[in-house]
Amino acid sequence: MDFDASSASRRGSMSRASDARRRARGSFGRRARVLSSRRAFDMRGDARSRRSARSRVRCAFALAFALALAGSARAWGRAKDGNHPRREVHGDASSASVPHRVCFVAATVPWAFGAYQAQALGLSRAFADRGHSTTWLPRVPDARLPSGERTLDEALGKFRPGVRRPTPSERAAAMHLTFLGVPDLETPAGPGINALGLTMTQLGEIAKRHRVDAFVLLMDVGQMYLDAYSFVVPTVLWMPYHHEEMDSSGGVVGAYSAVAALSDTTGRAIASVQPLTRTIPHFIDRAALRALADEHDANAGKALGLSEAEMTRRAIRRYTFDSKKYDRMYAREITEVDDDTFVVLMQGGNYENSDRKGWVASINAFARFQRENPNIKTHLWIHCVDSAMTQNDMNHGSKPPVAVTRTGVSLRTELQKAGIPDSMFTLDENSHDKVRTSALKRHADVCLHTSKSEGFGMVVLECQALGTPVITTNYTAMRDYTKYGIAVEPAALERIQSAYFAMPNVPKAAEALATIATNSAKLPAIDVVYEWIDDEFSLDVVCEKFRALLRDAQVAHSKVVPWSEEDSFAERPIFTVTTDEYPRLADWQTPWMLYHHPSVQVDYERIQRYLIRETRKQFYAVALAPTSRNGVVLPFDPKDGVHNINPMYVALLPTWMYRQLQESHSYVWSAVYSGMQTVRDPKYFLMMPEGAATLRQGSGSARHVEL
Repeated sequence: MDFDASSASRRGSMSRASDARRRARGSFGRRARVLSSRRAFDMRGDARSRRSARSRVRCAFALAFALALAGSARAWGRAKDGNHPRREVHGDASSASVPHRVCFVAATVPWAFGAYQAQALGLSRAFADRGHSTTWLPRVPDARLPSGERTLDEALGKFRPGVRRPTPSERAAAMHLTFLGVPDLETPAGPGINALGLTMTQLGEIAKRHRVDAFVLLMDVGQMYLDAYSFVVPTVLWMPYHHEEMDSSGGVVGAYSAVAALSDTTGRAIASVQPLTRTIPHFIDRAALRALADEHDANAGKALGLSEAEMTRRAIRRYTFDSKKYDRMYAREITEVDDDTFVVLMQGGNYENSDRKGWVASINAFARFQRENPNIKTHLWIHCVDSAMTQNDMNHGSKPPVAVTRTGVSLRTELQKAGIPDSMFTLDENSHDKVRTSALKRHADVCLHTSKSEGFGMVVLECQALGTPVITTNYTAMRDYTKYGIAVEPAALERIQSAYFAMPNVPKAAEALATIATNSAKLPAIDVVYEWIDDEFSLDVVCEKFRALLRDAQVAHSKVVPWSEEDSFAERPIFTVTTDEYPRLADWQTPWMLYHHPSVQVDYERIQRYLIRETRKQFYAVALAPTSRNGVVLPFDPKDGVHNINPMYVALLPTWMYRQLQESHSYVWSAVYSGMQTVRDPKYFLMMPEGAATLRQGSGSARHVEL
């Protein structure tokens, strides 16, 4: 399902930009939210006056900056992202070509553990098969290459010692890729902020140095720091989004050329801020999954010394669900799984302290099902990957030091607290290959996966592709992709990460287990489910959808209107003005927000021209304009015991940053202070010359106390 609409354009010829700018002035001026008056002022004022203003505030500003950095910088859960221009699209993409040289950005190397790496690798292979030049950019610092362009063999000599080298088959699967390094550029963000991400400027430099025509990024939205107004080349985010409404990252999402949403439900939320959004799921190779499960069954026959005729369901299940071999709990008697055992599989990653995967709810749902149905012979098999195991793959399988604290849910604790009989569960915390994980999915009777939220839900789709019904939560991607099973309505919603997660419904999930166990569920014919998966999730379908989206993103990108000093505030404002100390949520489209006290008269035109001029040179996180009274600049530090910056000054923040700060700082000056803490150097603060802000006659400088 598409969510295409008029989308933003990107940097084009100067003549085309000039025409588009004139169009933008009319529409943008009408949308500006201005809550106070403005007056004219000559931006080209006396240079000596500007130098004087700077000298008078320099000492106070330096002191305030030192105070701001004295506190530890808040490690935001999401990227502290950037600004984006207003975008207008004219015409269509019917005559546009697909970008030729495409860079795929994933967390680590293509042969490392994880669905994201596997999906990006498969898509890059499909692009290469269609004649594209394909490159790969590892994102996280531990797996990054030095700046440059390398073949696979050259890259293997440059990776850090901790990065696992590929097996022969993994090596062959990555031979179509050229590997790119990350340029050594300073990032504005302070220590601990966006530590695993990239910046817009870094991508732009990579595109220029290595002739990259487009980027495809498979990552969470919080891994991009937008330190410029737009990307240099079309940049598409393949986005695993976990909410049904847009959260505080809307300004970041809107900066991309386009977004490939993993499901229709999340796509509708994303489309509210990014018009060029289309649903492009991860690919599912049903034939390959079936072949992997077949390989496991054949191996089982060899291990047991049984002929094909002797390989009964009982023999295969006893071999597959061998608790004595795989259980990682305390020593106890565990009932053997037979052909008449109702096996409930829970499978997934366990490394989020928020329990997004719903482990606790699923365990308690099974416990309730078992208590209410004592005559059903059942067994809970939990196969999970914890935070340490995800690192083992990058460290040649070595175990972490005992001092390393693992993140996620304590499944051992929850299993015992739930009251499940010791003989009825197995905790399989082992790293398995795809052959065994596919067999677990095939031979289970049901997959219990009541997550609080899913960006896609690979386990859910793969179980259905192998003929196993699923029980999920009717929320986010699970709402769209539960065809062969039961999607349980959530018990409620809980606020997490500036939006909402579902609270899994334990009683209803227990009922769903009983419905599946007693063959009472009204499920579609399995052949219909297989056909749906083959039609919607094949690699060819996913690849062609992506190529079409990249073509349209290229058209959108080519028509973006860069900011120019010709752009006046009256016709195309670069900031939205508020005089509220507790402003509404920043959902506006302008790249900046500007706050000033109602008693202060501000020349918006002067500030806009100066802001555009300076931000074309470098990124700024905070901009301040000093306020004068009777021709005298007010002191930077009001010494009121509350503020570290005079609340009569004019403050500007990038809209993306301000919206995220609003999650914990509703008072505007608290947000400004926190914004100061997020950058590594005072050069990312812009102090404007005096003369653009004046305290009206008769207005006091009353003390403002945060409520």
